[in-house]
Amino acid sequence: MKNLLNSILILYLAFQICTPIHSQEPSQKGSDQAKLNASRLTLGTSKENISEIPLDIDKYANLERLTIYTRSSKIPEQLNTLKKLKHLELLGDYSELSTSIHLLKNIERLEISSGLQDLPSELGELNNLNTLDLNMNRLSSLPESIKNLKNLNGIHLNKNEFVKFPNVISNLMNLKWLTITENKLQSLPKDIAKLNSIEGINFESNQLEGLPSEFSKLENLQDLNLMDNKFSQWPQVLNSLKNLKEINLSHNGISSIDLNLSNLASLQKLWLHSNQIKELSVNFSSTNSLTHLYLWNNQIQSIPSEIKNLSLLEILHIRQNQITSLPEEIGALNKLTVLELSFNQLKSLPESLGNLANLKGLYLTFNQLANLPRTIGKLSKLELLDVSFNKIESLPSDLKGLQKLKVLSAFGNSISEIPDSIGSLNSLNELYLGGNEISSLPVTIGNLKNLNILDLSDNKLSKLPDEFVKLKQLEYLSLRNNNISSLPDSFKRMRGLKTIHLDGNPLTPEALRKIKGLLPNTVIIHLNQATPNQRLKETYRLTMTKLNSLRVNNGAPPLEMDFRLSLASEAHARYLIANKNHPSIKGLGAHNQNPNLPLYSEEGAKKEFRYGTQGEVLSSNEAELDQAIDTWHHTILHRKPITGLGFLKVGFGFSKTIDNNISKSVLRVVGLNYQYMNMMQNTAPAVKVYPYENQKNVPLTMINEIPNTTPLEDEDQIVGFPIVIKFNKERSYDLKNFRATMTDSSGKNIPLWIIQPSDNKYGIGGQSEIWIMSKDPLSSNEEYAITAEGNISGGRIWKKEWSFTTEE
Repeated sequence: MKNLLNSILILYLAFQICTPIHSQEPSQKGSDQAKLNASRLTLGTSKENISEIPLDIDKYANLERLTIYTRSSKIPEQLNTLKKLKHLELLGDYSELSTSIHLLKNIERLEISSGLQDLPSELGELNNLNTLDLNMNRLSSLPESIKNLKNLNGIHLNKNEFVKFPNVISNLMNLKWLTITENKLQSLPKDIAKLNSIEGINFESNQLEGLPSEFSKLENLQDLNLMDNKFSQWPQVLNSLKNLKEINLSHNGISSIDLNLSNLASLQKLWLHSNQIKELSVNFSSTNSLTHLYLWNNQIQSIPSEIKNLSLLEILHIRQNQITSLPEEIGALNKLTVLELSFNQLKSLPESLGNLANLKGLYLTFNQLANLPRTIGKLSKLELLDVSFNKIESLPSDLKGLQKLKVLSAFGNSISEIPDSIGSLNSLNELYLGGNEISSLPVTIGNLKNLNILDLSDNKLSKLPDEFVKLKQLEYLSLRNNNISSLPDSFKRMRGLKTIHLDGNPLTPEALRKIKGLLPNTVIIHLNQATPNQRLKETYRLTMTKLNSLRVNNGAPPLEMDFRLSLASEAHARYLIANKNHPSIKGLGAHNQNPNLPLYSEEGAKKEFRYGTQGEVLSSNEAELDQAIDTWHHTILHRKPITGLGFLKVGFGFSKTIDNNISKSVLRVVGLNYQYMNMMQNTAPAVKVYPYENQKNVPLTMINEIPNTTPLEDEDQIVGFPIVIKFNKERSYDLKNFRATMTDSSGKNIPLWIIQPSDNKYGIGGQSEIWIMSKDPLSSNEEYAITAEGNISGGRIWKKEWSFTTEE
């Protein structure tokens, strides 16, 4: 396997936005009196806990918030004299909480995270407490005195050791928010119905299989998160909760749903992605408030006609299912702004699609569409239309109504003719028509005054119209793999053109010299014959299928293909081929471009894109692009960017030398923005392992990469397939004393290396990943069992057990 890769490189670029924290304390130059007037104070650090709370703490009379990292939980009486103190954080490394906690009579918010196993009954004397945060301890029960906290409206017990629901919570009649995530809850008691003021419940990442019928009495419940549990069907009891606004049941094993929206009249957002749903047995009542519906990565085969009743729906995400057709009634969703139907089996679209008056994004890639409805030209607010990789033979003749369209992608179809109305798309910035059967262009294409990128690669063009010169904003033009033997003399006026791809055209040396004279300031790429059209389509399809399968199994959402990213990736791949022997592209230098070398381009060198955060992986000498996915899959660092939660877009580049002896593969991924990344981190399981539980056909070995991620100095030594434990970055654990064992089916222990977060010197995994490597290649057709555990915050044990089977 290592022969697949002579050199594999990694670069993970995170352009982080750092927001300064303005302390409410004065600077060191301020007076002592000013310091004593501080409203917020922190004593100790997470690495250096203080031995005890100082007795003179009462001198800070204006303190409102106090954070203490301490090895002792003893509360001095002086702390209670701070009448303005409302928010106290007790963090540290101790297993018992002092009974003196009862002195904090004025505290309204109390946070304790220290590895506590038990709580003193005196905690129930804090009558003014409204929020109790006990995350990241070792608690498995709560004292009965908790029921005395009559003013408590929020309690948080995440990352503890609860197997049974602490029933004393049911006595907190004023409780509004309850979170018990990442515990081991197996069931809920009937008494949970007593929480008649509860508005938000989060039981993510437990072992719940169902809900008690009494759950229906929680009439004020608005937000319910049951993601990453063990539900196999829709909990019927939810149909009675008329005030629910958000439900998250993603990442369960739900195979059927019987959802009655007539009762859930307040429901606005519903997450059901990453289940096993085959049929939508839903009562889509006309009296509903649903605005967001996420159903990606299921097995849904059809959409019921009753979907017309979702009159307020704004986002419908049904990517990666098995849908073959859409009902005419979908045209009734006149509030819809985003419709995502990529990676299905659609063969046609209803004419009613043109009635979606507010639609801004329509995603239909990787289906089996033969044509588009003529009414698509009525979508006056549409900004992005992606119908790439279908079987479309022609575009609708009338596109004049698409006045706000900025991106049109029809790559990889069978289109032979472009309608004249293409010239009426006044807002169009990017047009991707590569991989089709186009032999000529309408003269109206010159009317696209805002066009910035035009991809006409892999077509049958032999000439370009003189009207091309009107494209004043055009910066990037791909004519790769056509029949172009010359360019019009008028091209000399295209001074804004930065890059033109001419690979795979019958250009004589004389014609090429003339083109260089016409475009003296343009990067002209003309290296070798490009990949044939039909083969390219299949390669992209296979590559995207492999990539998204890998992502889904890592708990990440599927990616969308972005052709601007692909053009940039391809430009960089060709730069690497053109300069394959130059020392500057050795090692990690291959991620950069030297302006003084051939085929340097701004697009290929770009590290920041319109979307934000970028990750890039490179590899060499695969026969095809999809094989590069297999290569990256066999590594640690190269796997990370393509499985990251925050990424939404992906682009590919692939290039070979003329003799096919050397190839370069480039993959770039980007996240839309930090708000999107945070959203995805909050809708993905807290912990994912790869290979995942019960996975079959796991590879036997790891492919070496640069930088070397093994503890070995000999980078050519073969080790076992890498195992990764991935913690959601926003909720990562501070694991100490991590250990792991792996046994085969005979019970034999497998020698391992463990790379803990503190050992990760690459700035990529950080606190969010732990790597486990077998010192030797894994055996074929063998079942391996893994037990991994570590201490969290003062001794709490985190533990995970799972198994997988290797390939034959």
